Amino acid sequence: MTIKNRSNNMKGIKHIAAILFITGAVSCNQSAKQPAKGEVKTAIDSVAVFILQSTALDKTISLPGELLPNEKVQVYGKVNGYVKKILVDIGSPVKQGQVIAILDAPEMQSKIAESKQRLASVKAKWTSSTDVFKRLTEASKSDGVIAPTDLEKAKNQVASDEALLQAAQSELSAVQQTAGYLTLRAPFAGTVTKRNVDAGAYVGKTGEMPLFEIEDNRSLRLRISVPEAMTGTKVKDEKVQFSIKAIPGKKYEGKLTRQSGSLDVNTRSEVWEFFDYQQRP
Repeated sequence: MTIKNRSNNMKGIKHIAAILFITGAVSCNQSAKQPAKGEVKTAIDSVAVFILQSTALDKTISLPGELLPNEKVQVYGKVNGYVKKILVDIGSPVKQGQVIAILDAPEMQSKIAESKQRLASVKAKWTSSTDVFKRLTEASKSDGVIAPTDLEKAKNQVASDEALLQAAQSELSAVQQTAGYLTLRAPFAGTVTKRNVDAGAYVGKTGEMPLFEIEDNRSLRLRISVPEAMTGTKVKDEKVQFSIKAIPGKKYEGKLTRQSGSLDVNTRSEVWEFFDYQQRP
């Protein structure tokens, strides 16, 4: 890549050098006219001036780098279950949100059914206590018919049943959300690069092996470790040209997008990333 030196010692240096040339009248021969007595001859001083300015020094260096996908993810199961269906394979292109596999967990359906029954029971109780409170409130408009303590007790019962209703609704929502984890989806558009399971395999949320790996390699990132001595330099036009051994004779271009801003203590280098907006090689 081509870099420009950013050293403060070079920038801002401007020297002015002057060369003084003095010319005068010199007698070339005996017949030259002699100045008249009392006549004063004036010598003319000529000064040639030029300005010495600093310019950036271009230097081209070659550094090894690696091409990385724009995004890469390992897909794990979030709940325990068996692989019911696999919908993609290695090399399959996927869209964001696309279903890539479906897991099966029979106990999850049982939990959903229990939560729905509990919600229905609590809702019925809340409906009943609400009706009782409304009737007592209407009856209390007549003096001496309903004791204030009975009305207050009915009101508190409604509040208690309402809290239980909200808790049951939240429980059902949580169970349904967990059941949604049985459907695995692609987090972004890309290509499936690994598939580690088959239909019928048991997977768990604590599994060490990912079910799939997905990469977005439509555009790539060029990662270069720049030596410490070169981290103070500037990349010309913030662009670099690079080539790939597998494709000799072809040049690619990347634009500087990220600098880590920190030196690796082991390699004494800083990571720079260049984004390649072209299609993958």
